Amino acid sequence: MLNAIVFYRISRWLYLHHIPFLPKLVTLLIFLIYNSKIPYQAKIGKGTKFGYGGMGVVIHSKAVVTKPVPDNAIVAGVPAKILRFKNENGDS
Repeated sequence: MLNAIVFYRISRWLYLHHIPFLPKLVTLLIFLIYNSKIPYQAKIGKGTKFGYGGMGVVIHSKAVVTKPVPDNAIVAGVPAKILRFKNENGDS
């Protein structure tokens, strides 16, 4: 089943094997299909699942998300806590 995580893992593999340009292309494909930004430089552990919902959520690096995150929230920390909410224009 192709989902955002599968495409991320492909882009991550390409990045780790120093294959130029293709990781960026796959990351763009993820954005176009799933409207999500998952950088190939990010390390996402095995067994990770992305739930649907949480429109406009920003999760900072090294955050450990253990609970649902509301729309437009910016979260960080271990465990992840809401830092603030983005306004309607998408600005923080």
